[in-house]
Amino acid sequence: MNSGKSEKTPKIALRHSRIGLRLLLNMLAALVLGVIVYIGVTQLGSWAQNTIIYERLFSEEYKQEMLHDLQNYVTDNGISSSDYMQISVWLSDNIGIGFFYDQRTPDNGDYVIQFADRAVSVVPYVTSNAYDQQITLVAAVLALAAALLIIAPYARRISSDIKHLSGDMALIAGGDLSHEVKLKGKTELAELAQSFDQMRLAIAARMERESEAVRANQELIGALSHDLRTPLTKQSSYLELALSERYKSDAAGMRACVEKASKATGELRERIEELFSYFLVFSGEKGPEPLLEDVDGTQVLARLLGEQAEFLRLRGFSVDCQAVPEGLRLRAYLPGLTRIFDNMTSNILRYADPGREVLTYVVVNGARAFVHFDNCVREDADRREGTNIGCRSAARQAELMGGALRTERTGSRYYAILELPVPGGVEAARPESARGET
Repeated sequence: MNSGKSEKTPKIALRHSRIGLRLLLNMLAALVLGVIVYIGVTQLGSWAQNTIIYERLFSEEYKQEMLHDLQNYVTDNGISSSDYMQISVWLSDNIGIGFFYDQRTPDNGDYVIQFADRAVSVVPYVTSNAYDQQITLVAAVLALAAALLIIAPYARRISSDIKHLSGDMALIAGGDLSHEVKLKGKTELAELAQSFDQMRLAIAARMERESEAVRANQELIGALSHDLRTPLTKQSSYLELALSERYKSDAAGMRACVEKASKATGELRERIEELFSYFLVFSGEKGPEPLLEDVDGTQVLARLLGEQAEFLRLRGFSVDCQAVPEGLRLRAYLPGLTRIFDNMTSNILRYADPGREVLTYVVVNGARAFVHFDNCVREDADRREGTNIGCRSAARQAELMGGALRTERTGSRYYAILELPVPGGVEAARPESARGET
């Protein structure tokens, strides 16, 4: 167990480290691009300032203009060469070209100012740096914009993924567990979406199992009710017949009815004792296989079909029970075979038309025997509530014996065919009287 964890943990750690590394590289690329843009814009601004502004400031015409302006200021205010405070006032008000000098500067040169006390040669210099702040601001803004060009798609994708994930979770919270939660890529949000989807699948699977359990319980109750109905009906019918005026003076007939009611009671007891087998059939779990045995198929089927015909006649039905082929051997589970016939009897009682004949016969073809139950459906059969539990239960019992049960409705005619295995194989023809009915 520990080895499994040790193999899985590095993969998870590696995956998350790759995601973190990708994010770090994204941020680093944005930072580098921002720095490059800042330096580039700053250098471009300095070049433009030197080329456009300083070139104009250093022009001879502009120097002479500023020199003339300073001379007027000195003359109008009677400023002496040692009055630096007054000169600084002019420099602060006139951004562009300033003039540097001191008291030791000679009075001859290219640029001379006549102060009140003497003439002084001055040296022009640039005093304007007003555009440096604007260049720095523009460079910072452009650097930030460049960094956002790298970060914005990532942030937009994260925002889109969060919105998409929120919508998916809203659908799941609304009860739509079939909606898949999925995000493209290998981001942390994609990993979170995958976890949510696994949680969705687990919840859906659990709810499906609970629904299957409820369905299995309902089918179990329905199958028990259906399979117990026929023995109870037989029991009550024979007891009612024994207590009727018909057998009031016929002790032998009354005893025969009571014996049949007692037999139905025994069948009911066996059914109740086999509740666990129903649970295995309808829960989908594999229980112990039924014990199949080779039996005299002619005798077993003749007995079951005869009892069915007698009971249906007692309930007012007309039954044509064809003879079972001689020498027939079957490989079957007798309790399960009895339940199949009881289910067929119960379905005939519930849905067949009592005014039309019920036909039963057996056909053998090689290694398979086919028991046919043919009847006409009553007019109000569609209005009778049914769950098809009886046929499903009978079909599963037939499958446990290696056979099958197929049903078909054509117009008002209903056919149920029980297929059973014949050990060794026997060739037999269908009775002549039954051939014209299909």
